[in-house]
Amino acid sequence: MRRLVLTSLVLLAALAWATVHAETVVRRGVRLDRHGLIPAPLLRQALASLRRHRGGVANRRRIGVADLARPSGQPRFFFVNLRDGSVIQMRTTHGKGSDPDAVGRAVQVSNAIGSAASSIGGYVTAESYDSPAHGGLAVRLDGLDPTDSNARCRCVVVHAANTARGENYASEDWVRRYGVAGRSDGCLAFANEDFPAVLRRLTPGTFLFVGPNSLPVSTATDQGGCACPDSPAAAAPG
Repeated sequence: MRRLVLTSLVLLAALAWATVHAETVVRRGVRLDRHGLIPAPLLRQALASLRRHRGGVANRRRIGVADLARPSGQPRFFFVNLRDGSVIQMRTTHGKGSDPDAVGRAVQVSNAIGSAASSIGGYVTAESYDSPAHGGLAVRLDGLDPTDSNARCRCVVVHAANTARGENYASEDWVRRYGVAGRSDGCLAFANEDFPAVLRRLTPGTFLFVGPNSLPVSTATDQGGCACPDSPAAAAPG
């Protein structure tokens, strides 16, 4: 009986080990995200996208991954260091068009101009510029896939989460008060206290992936032409 119990315990331990390590994501010998902060399927989607677009990615030291399947009140943007596998997480927003009822979850995505929705796919960071609309620096994004190809035209950028009244709508205080983060017009907006760290990591040519790929695509169609002049000096909604 004792031997049977021991055998069962060994088998259970082996099964637990296999379950955990089945979700391990390794790139070039480096185990990524050792603490399992990012769903393994999403991280694999991001790495597959990086491989497809590697020719246009200058900075391969780290990538950013946004998990829009999570509620907006949770940390769901991850900087992944591809050299040592470490991960830094923080909160980010999704677009109004992805969450029309303001429930704090992205229920759809869209690449359509005027949709105010988030777009899934791979991006590469471009120039930073001073944006009066966002109260400071913003970083332009170029979409690399058919699902986010209108990013520059839509003025989908990375910026600090400031309302017109100066409220920090991705902050811990905001989430504590309202239960969810505020919404953008499709941009990735970060709490003011996190934004300096974001800027340091988003040097030009850095790859970002917004997913997962399973998010439903809205039936919205383009509304008018480009919402954002293709100029580093342009201000933007978002």
